[in-house]
Amino acid sequence: MLSKGELFLASKCVNKASDNTKEKLCALLADKLDSGYKLEKINSIESLERIRNIGAGIIVKALNDKNKYVRCKAAETLGNVEFKESVDLLICALNDENEDVRAEAAIALGKIRSEKAVESLICLLKDEYVYVRLGTIFALGEIKVKKAVEPLVDALNDEDEDVRVYAVEALRKIKPDRMWEKMGFISDDEEDINTLDKVSIVIENSNLEMAVGPTICALKNEDRYMRLGTAENFREVNQEEVIEMLFRLLKDEDEDIRWKTAQLLGTLKLEKAIDPLISILNDESANVRAYTAQALGQIRSEKAVKPLINVLKDESEFVREFVAESLGNICTVKNRAQLEDLLASKNEFTSNTAFKILYEIEKEERSKIVLFKDEKFLKT
Repeated sequence: MLSKGELFLASKCVNKASDNTKEKLCALLADKLDSGYKLEKINSIESLERIRNIGAGIIVKALNDKNKYVRCKAAETLGNVEFKESVDLLICALNDENEDVRAEAAIALGKIRSEKAVESLICLLKDEYVYVRLGTIFALGEIKVKKAVEPLVDALNDEDEDVRVYAVEALRKIKPDRMWEKMGFISDDEEDINTLDKVSIVIENSNLEMAVGPTICALKNEDRYMRLGTAENFREVNQEEVIEMLFRLLKDEDEDIRWKTAQLLGTLKLEKAIDPLISILNDESANVRAYTAQALGQIRSEKAVKPLINVLKDESEFVREFVAESLGNICTVKNRAQLEDLLASKNEFTSNTAFKILYEIEKEERSKIVLFKDEKFLKT
């Protein structure tokens, strides 16, 4: 294929080629980068990408090409192959006259995870073009350094909705000095979770507001999508001030935010959330009532039994099903009398629910007797 000049086709089979063949192909593709045709240059860059690091070493010179599309493609490709040797040139590309090139250079530096680029990226957060700011925030979230936290908190007030949402996600990724874990943000990394008990609970020299501030700012934001995104994304929060703010979101004017918040509180399984959740069991929205009932079932507090029983007659079948499931999760032999009273209810769904739960309770008690073979022991 090389002898026939079919360079682009040859690059698709490059994985099976020897290093010597790859180098020959790179040399031929490098000549194409001097072509006067934009499309031929871009095709050459795409072909060089398939040769990974050997090809990337040639792609870097395309960052200085006169054509903005070629520069843009070069920056994107260097990020895709995570070519660390290109960091300095990509940092220079952050000052490119074209906004798309600046954005792709920022994204590439994020994929390479170069801490060397952080200062330059922070400066780019004020770029006039939204796509550049989005690429920069993505990069800072991928690099994960504490220095980026404060600038990202500032980005929560950006005029563009997407920028604000990206900033929330980037801050969630960074977790500076493990502060987010200490505040209740549990890492997805198993090693991090296992070492949490080795980390001091007391944060003597840290700015507490820096850790929880992004969450609070996002929850207070006037933008409906910002509040909703926060309720969806911050699923492992356990910091006092943030939780109080979540309780207030249960009364938000937007029903999607109310039910998302109720769902979140159920995931957190907080005892202190029981009263705030019970208070919205009569919400005008069926979705809110349903997910509030579900949340109470996840927390499993006996205090929620009576309020849930009252909602068994809800006009929405969707709500009734969630209530029945939650009562099944909470009720034990201690609730037998309450459930037996419901058997006489004229409401068919209520009586059937009570019967099913009592049946499961009875079955569990009999299983215990069979297991221990001593009913007196169970009573003690």
